[in-house]
Amino acid sequence: MAKYGVVETKVSEQPRFLSWVIVGGIVIDTFSPSTGIINDVIKSLVFNPILFLGDAKWFPYPFLQKHFTKGLVMGSVKGY
Repeated sequence: MAKYGVVETKVSEQPRFLSWVIVGGIVIDTFSPSTGIINDVIKSLVFNPILFLGDAKWFPYPFLQKHFTKGLVMGSVKGY
C-alpha cells in the first residue's frame, strides 16, 4: 500500500514540476540579454540591453511575470 502512495504522489505532481520547468524556460528566453524578446525591443529603440535576471534593480519584473504565467498555466490544468 505504501508503494502505491509514493507512485501516486509522483504521478500527480509531475505536471506541476514540468510546468515550473517550462515557465522557467519561458522566463529565461523572454528576458535574456542576447536573445530575449524584451531586450530585442529595447535594442530596436536604440537603448542598451538590460540584464533583467542578473541586476537586483530589474529582477522583480521577470519574477512577477513568472508568477503570473505560472498562475495561468496551473489554472488551465484541470484539477489544480
